[in-house]
Amino acid sequence: MGRLTDDEIRLLIKRASLFQKFNEQSPHKRSLFNEDDYQTLFEIGDNLNIDRSYIKEALIEHEGIETDDPIKVDTGNQTDVHVTAQAYGAIDGGVLNEIRANLEYHFNTVGNINRRSKKIFWKASPSGPSRLFSVTNSPELEISQKNNRVKFSVRQNLSTLNKLYIFPTIATFAAFMMTAAIIFGQADQDGIAPMLIFSGLFVLGSFFFHRFIKKRKLKRKNKLVELLGTLQQIVERHFQAGKSETKSKERIIIPDLEDIEVEDELTLGEKAKS
Repeated sequence: MGRLTDDEIRLLIKRASLFQKFNEQSPHKRSLFNEDDYQTLFEIGDNLNIDRSYIKEALIEHEGIETDDPIKVDTGNQTDVHVTAQAYGAIDGGVLNEIRANLEYHFNTVGNINRRSKKIFWKASPSGPSRLFSVTNSPELEISQKNNRVKFSVRQNLSTLNKLYIFPTIATFAAFMMTAAIIFGQADQDGIAPMLIFSGLFVLGSFFFHRFIKKRKLKRKNKLVELLGTLQQIVERHFQAGKSETKSKERIIIPDLEDIEVEDELTLGEKAKS
């Protein structure tokens, strides 16, 4: 590891403080680690009452974390997006709080966490006008773990974006009607040229608007891949910092939701922006 600049130290202290805030919401306390590197950074953290284990997490994140690429699952449906990813580690209260914060920030909506069949689920639960949009309502994340591996599976329905196709459809129909009027002699001589021009513009506009919608869908899919990449790094960072439940190959039991404290009153999504 190389020497850190003042800006990097400030950034690492900020990130370590954020990690500690997430973990303070959980009753599961972690043991301290012994580390001889970056004494200046650790001393600054000590003065700010930041646990050294979170300083180590910030350093691991700073150096970069290698993870497997998330996988897009072919659902056979253009509107349903399904992405999966795996990471080494375990889920505890601090990890779950941080995951929830990133989900709320990514989807810009709050959500509910529940446990079914030894799995943890996060489901978007928007309020107000956003309840009317299926893109906001539809996101769901499934978390399962076995043999020191955590699996993420996120789904989202993009059918709301299909409503935008009404605009290119109307424009195409208008272009067709103008062309038909010209062909069947329903337009006078002075109106043929303008109608041809407008017909061409409508067709061209429909084409580009259709491409715009497809790009929006592709962007949503890529954003889900980025989201799972972030969740992978959260779990891997905790694991590499020696803060997992265990490093053995024994089966890891997901704690009951009653044992996991998740902050409800503060908007965790705002913390993820920090």
